[in-house]
Amino acid sequence: MPLHVWKRVRKRFFPPSAPVHAAPNGGPPHARFKSVEEVQELLRPSRMKVGELTGEAALTEFLRGPGTARRYEQTWARVLSLEYTLHVLDKLGHP
Repeated sequence: MPLHVWKRVRKRFFPPSAPVHAAPNGGPPHARFKSVEEVQELLRPSRMKVGELTGEAALTEFLRGPGTARRYEQTWARVLSLEYTLHVLDKLGHP
């Protein structure tokens, strides 16, 4: 496909998005959510379902980790998402 055709297709089906502005409460995920009571409940290593896979000690160490590196923040957000998903599945009766 010629480049000029691809550019037209891309422009039509994938229009450039508006610039994303940081929310007033922006910042790293763990800094924004660590004070939320529901998140605190989900991320108690002794009660976490993810701990069954990783081990409670490793999970505790991770959650007390540096908390500033971008890679840490991405992993922290994934752990929170996974833990939440596991809790929802548990409530729905899935093993």
